Amino acid sequence: MGHRLSKIYTRTGDAGTTGLGNGNRVSKNSLRIHTLGEVDEANAAIGVLLCEEMPDEVRQLLVNVQHDLFDLGGEVCIPGMEMITAKQVQHLEDELDRFNDDLEPLKDFILPGGTRAAAICHQARTICRRAERMIVALGQEEAVNDAPRQYLNRLSDLLFVLGRAQPGRRPGRRAVAEAQERLRDAVGLDTGPDCGSGFSRTAPAKSGEILNLTLVCGGSRTCNAPYTTSSGMRCWFTSPPCSQCRASGPESARRWSGSAAGCR
Repeated sequence: MGHRLSKIYTRTGDAGTTGLGNGNRVSKNSLRIHTLGEVDEANAAIGVLLCEEMPDEVRQLLVNVQHDLFDLGGEVCIPGMEMITAKQVQHLEDELDRFNDDLEPLKDFILPGGTRAAAICHQARTICRRAERMIVALGQEEAVNDAPRQYLNRLSDLLFVLGRAQPGRRPGRRAVAEAQERLRDAVGLDTGPDCGSGFSRTAPAKSGEILNLTLVCGGSRTCNAPYTTSSGMRCWFTSPPCSQCRASGPESARRWSGSAAGCR
């Protein structure tokens, strides 16, 4: 085989067109080229994910996915070609079920993130969804096989499951709740049994740092008072505290005066 990419730039696309695999030239703004670009971006995102630490079986699975995405791009590049079949779609479904069986049942929506690898999984997942939407749009204008669209759909689901399965992330727990627990531990906050909490900041604080916190009392109203924890961290609620929070909150919140001076 000759050196197919011995010259990287060709100037043949300078007029805004590019060549398909069958030799036809189309606009670089065509739906087919947009679809190719989305598939290429999905493959690149998985390449970024592969830079993270992961079990060998997951790495090999994702490398195989990259090869499949090359084939999928080839199919999009050559109208009428079939390179992705129901066999590859079924393989993704089998892998998806295998990894999902080890996770706790998902009872709520989760925020994308938890670890760097999990966040990249979610980013790659959203790109796959966009690529799937582009194939749907292309199929409304031209003949497109079903398998590539189905493959991207299952791949996005697989990446979602892999994001939950990443080491360091507790599966089945809502990420928002985890962040609230971390902040509650960081500031030593005890809201009492009648209060739920929604925090606007989740990073651990240093002594003397001001945090924005919100307490929402059961059946009452949003409570607000600046207070300083025993470790010297100064925190701020978003409105004057109700009687429940004065009774169950930190000592400085219980001494809230209602004046501009805040806690004393």
